[in-house]
Amino acid sequence: MVVSVFFVFTRRGEIISYKNFDSAVSRTEVSEYKASLIASKIIDTPITLQPGGTSYIHKQHNDVYCCLGGKGDMDIALSFEYLNSLIKIFEDIFGKLCEDSLKDNFTSYMLLLEETCEFGVVQQTNPSMLAEILGISANQHQTESDLNAIAIQATGQISWRPRGIEHDLNTIFLDIIEECNILVSQTGEILNSEITGAIEANSVLSGMPDCRLGLNDQMWLKSMRSAAATDSTRPVFDQWSFHQCVRLSELESERAICFIPPDGEFTLMNYRVNANEFLPFKVSPLINQVGSKYEYRVTIESDFSNINAEARQVIVKIPVPHNAASADISVSQGGGKARFEPENGGMVWRILAFENSKSFVLTALVHCLGSGNQKVWDRPPISVEFILPGEAASGLHVEYLKVVSSEDDEAQKKARYITKASENQYLIRL
Repeated sequence: MVVSVFFVFTRRGEIISYKNFDSAVSRTEVSEYKASLIASKIIDTPITLQPGGTSYIHKQHNDVYCCLGGKGDMDIALSFEYLNSLIKIFEDIFGKLCEDSLKDNFTSYMLLLEETCEFGVVQQTNPSMLAEILGISANQHQTESDLNAIAIQATGQISWRPRGIEHDLNTIFLDIIEECNILVSQTGEILNSEITGAIEANSVLSGMPDCRLGLNDQMWLKSMRSAAATDSTRPVFDQWSFHQCVRLSELESERAICFIPPDGEFTLMNYRVNANEFLPFKVSPLINQVGSKYEYRVTIESDFSNINAEARQVIVKIPVPHNAASADISVSQGGGKARFEPENGGMVWRILAFENSKSFVLTALVHCLGSGNQKVWDRPPISVEFILPGEAASGLHVEYLKVVSSEDDEAQKKARYITKASENQYLIRL
């Protein structure tokens, strides 16, 4: 068996682990496969044969997709066995294979990959042997919170904040940044909607401040009681993790996030939410083929929960057939500008500012070259990119932020919300 490449990517399309064993499969081919897998109507099919003779297999595990690719004599059955072995190795040594674990242990993951496969040929898949080679004790890992608790109990000190910090002006600012991963059917039905978010903090506080952050009950209490939740009261936070400064033992008892913050910028919390009701833009595409030409009419309408919100840098990428040569494009008044950009896959429609409850229309006539051996157009999805300040797609809201400090100055506090989608994160099928 010859394996050319192993890579892991998230549901939003971010590649977080990539190892090319023999350079037979390029990074560009991997990116094209990843995009097609995300947009695929039959994503459960584990085997894919791409143009050029490249075979791929994938397996969804927790919140990531693990993939192998190879050319020529790639043995599919043995490749599946190797892929399952890799997942087992990672979980035996690190406890869990997921996005957070991969990022936290990235160097060790890459070293493991190099030990398991050399020049595309599998070498070693025994977890105990691999752990010994790398000097890691399998199934003996301790979490960062466990180590912090031991250190504080033994020394009375906290590793992330030294004593004696002084600032002329005390401030703490929070940015709630969320990215949406949405897949919409041709009829406007939401097929998949997932929000990944982070609470980014910038703490400029003197002394040893004790902070308490309260979130809206709708988001918080259901998530903390997820173990007892029924289908009708499913948890709002499907996954969450905290900075080491958060006192996990007080989460439920205090109904708040209690922490002594580091000085400066840090990520207080990461989370993932399934949000099947969030659809900030409704896109209605209509495409008709007339001979060698295609008539397009694409309508985009905004619907934000914050009536005063305004989306920025909205980019709509509309695919065209492979043999498209040119396009006559027009957009409604105030609807930005659109160009035919074949290097970007078709027509690109840019709207700098998009107010709530507004709609714009793009019409186009796409001219195609005649060909006796024309490829069948698979109609890839429309992609929408945007930045939406002032709105959290998940519904998360900061109810209060209290700072208890020995300093006399009252700290300035502020929370901002941003929702965004990058390329291939907000998709509408044609």
